[in-house]
Amino acid sequence: LRAVAPSATLAMSARAQEMRGRGIDVFAFGVGEPDFEPPQYVLDAAKQAIDEKKSSKYTAVTGIAPLKDAICAASERRRGVKIAPQNVTVSVGAKHALFNLALALYDPGDEVVIPAPYWVSYPEQVRIVDAVPIAVETEEKNGWRMSPAALQKSLTKKTKAVILCTPSNPTGTAYGEKELREILEVLEPHDAWLIVDEIYAELVYDGFENVSVTTIAREMKQIRDRIILIDGVSKSYAMTGWRIGWSIAPREVSAACDVVQGQSTTNPTAVSQHAALAALTGPQDDV
Repeated sequence: LRAVAPSATLAMSARAQEMRGRGIDVFAFGVGEPDFEPPQYVLDAAKQAIDEKKSSKYTAVTGIAPLKDAICAASERRRGVKIAPQNVTVSVGAKHALFNLALALYDPGDEVVIPAPYWVSYPEQVRIVDAVPIAVETEEKNGWRMSPAALQKSLTKKTKAVILCTPSNPTGTAYGEKELREILEVLEPHDAWLIVDEIYAELVYDGFENVSVTTIAREMKQIRDRIILIDGVSKSYAMTGWRIGWSIAPREVSAACDVVQGQSTTNPTAVSQHAALAALTGPQDDV
């Protein structure tokens, strides 16, 4: 643990809360958190789940069946790629989904490529299992995007995975279809996993059209089965405190995450799962 740094984001958030407690008006940009409440129908669904006694018992480790079905349906609508519930692991937030993957995939000495600037937890989750984060520096003049050439240069025989966040925390950049295709072409002959964090996929502006990497990879047989998606309800539905995220992965990876999660948190909070179900299946006007 001496190799792992505490979360700078959470330290900034705690500092802001402490200052607010002293009456200081603080605008905190540390955590990725919308400043409004979830849609009312989400809150109503949580209340209904409590009233119907659906909130007080364990659920399946990787999530209730209706929520996993809803995740599959929502993913197919957005990405045009059909997945099965067995590919989905519902976790205690997207951060937990990434932590499951770190324990399931990385061995000591493995290298994990991460474009910089990066969200603070990506490299620390790599270090916590004694793997090695490899930062690929990017520049403002290139929109903080990792170039295919820089990615190619960072890959070695030890590369176990590449983590890509698009749209990005913290830079706000997003990779277009052409740029994602070029990254896939670099990785296609390699055997590394590509972990794509799409938690901010709905938060795009100014006419930018966000395309999922899985949509592009449908016809790329060598790489499509090595792509893992991270998603959740925290940003799109302003549900950060409800702690529901998920991974979409090949079945053998999802089975490994089931083992990891079964020996750590077990299921995500039951009432939060019902709230997330309502978010995905309800009207999307608020999004």
